[in-house]
Amino acid sequence: MSETDILSKLHSVETELLRESVRIFNENGIKYYVIGGTLLGAVRHKGFIPWDDDIDVAIPRDDYCRLIDVMRNIDDDTVGMHYYKDEPGLYYYPVRLYHKKYSIEDPREKDCLSNPWIDCLPIDGMPDGIVKQKLFKIKMLYYRFLLGLYYSDRLRNIKRPHYQRVIIKAAQLTGIGRAVNPTKVKDRIDKTLTRARPEECSNMGTCMGAYFFRELVPKEYFGKGNDVLFEGMTVTGPEATDLYLKHIYGDYMQLPPVEDRVIHIKGDIKPVKEA
Repeated sequence: MSETDILSKLHSVETELLRESVRIFNENGIKYYVIGGTLLGAVRHKGFIPWDDDIDVAIPRDDYCRLIDVMRNIDDDTVGMHYYKDEPGLYYYPVRLYHKKYSIEDPREKDCLSNPWIDCLPIDGMPDGIVKQKLFKIKMLYYRFLLGLYYSDRLRNIKRPHYQRVIIKAAQLTGIGRAVNPTKVKDRIDKTLTRARPEECSNMGTCMGAYFFRELVPKEYFGKGNDVLFEGMTVTGPEATDLYLKHIYGDYMQLPPVEDRVIHIKGDIKPVKEA
């Protein structure tokens, strides 16, 4: 089976996962927004970016905490939750909702298997004021640096700045990251992100995502939300969809060069065998 066929199959499964996750959000009054490449795909392609392989959702911190409580206390046939405080061995910080009925190869996992997932990133405020913002960014850069050292052998082979590639290679060769306690670092990230309440800040966002500080935007961009079409279903994006996408991508309707339209998925997606 070709990469394109596998990706099409994954898109179908992830669309089902998103539909079921939105049902859980709506049933429990949890506000959410599709963001990043998912929002870009919804606006530019009415669904997935053709070469993209994941879904990103942003959830205000209070709703994010409620989602964790909800998922800890329900037994849904389709949707499960991974969260680092419940599973310290996880290599990622944000909550992931995953599809229980399918598995996929993931070389970053110890057994090389995972489930199709949705990243659920908390929306937090960034402190106002030049000094406070600089301290906030220094702390977050430091914590992400520590996690990068510890998980250097699990980072995806994607386009990165030269200095990051050098650090990752050095960490892989020396094993220096083994001295890091990743759970404590994630706890410190939680503490730093939740220190400034969004209602007290001019900017907020999901700075643990792929675009880091660029995902911190004027809080009115999120607002009450805006309906967008994604793979035939209506989902919620930021209210100022155009401004949000321009802030992150610039001329977002312009397709990237062909050489940058890379499919990262490597293994097949298969139904999970019943025990």
